[in-house]
This record gives sequence, C-alpha cells and structure tokens, in this order.
Amino acid sequence: MKNFFNTIAGKPADSWMSLPFFIRAFSYYFMLSGVVVLIIAISQLFGVKATISIYGLESKSLLTITGVVTIIVYAFKFLVAWGFYKGMDWAKTFAHIDAVIGILICLFMIFGLIYFDQPIFPRKISFDLFFLIPYLIILLQNSRKGNAIVIS
Repeated sequence: MKNFFNTIAGKPADSWMSLPFFIRAFSYYFMLSGVVVLIIAISQLFGVKATISIYGLESKSLLTITGVVTIIVYAFKFLVAWGFYKGMDWAKTFAHIDAVIGILICLFMIFGLIYFDQPIFPRKISFDLFFLIPYLIILLQNSRKGNAIVIS
C-alpha cells in the first residue's frame, strides 16, 4: 500500500511517519474516500443513484444543500489528509478547523434539527464525536507545545 501512494504522489514527507498511527490511518481513509465521493458525484451527474453521508449528513443528490455541504466536507477532509501526507505546515491548522467543523456539524445533526420541525426523538447519536473530540484535544495539546503531532 505504501508503494502505491509513493508511486502516485511521490514519497511522503518525513513528518508523515512521525504522525500517530490513527492519524495516518484516517488520512489514508479520507484520501481514499475523497476520491470515491468524487467518483460518486460525477456518476450522479449521469443518473447513477448513490448516497453519500458524513457526520449525520446524508444526501442522495448533488443538487441539494446537504449534498453540496457533504461534498465540501469530504473535499476539505481530503485536503487535510493530503497536507498531512505531504508534510505541509498548513495541514495542522486545517486539521483544527476540520475537527471543529466536524464537531459542530455532529452537534447540529443531533440537536439543531429540532428547530426545523423534525421530531425530537428518536435522535441519531453521531459516533463521529467519539473520534473528533480526542483528535481535536491531541491537536490542541501539541500545538500549544509547538511540537509535531504526537501522542504524549
């Protein structure tokens, strides 16, 4: 798998291997899912029916606000993952933004839809929060120290 990405994108930056395993794993996942979502988006233009979802957002069509927001979220996650992979300095800043946006979307999908004539119960609990909150905490702890992203 490592050789596959090295062939396509060149050798990853040295800082890539210093990242915690879970950040590298999620980066691979979001690079791959970003490509898959792009393929799904293009195929929907030709009439193929497919659903994309993240953080409780779910869309069966590109031509909805939810569809556009979902694609933008995936594109941003792809950008952050690519930045980590290439060792870009801006990737850490974008990762903070990505985590905060993800938490806000999850909270809105859990609590915010009450104001849009949606029933209060049953509510979907977004398990993404169980990953996003520790991810943001690790990012914030390490940015205060001025260190690379490591688990202390």
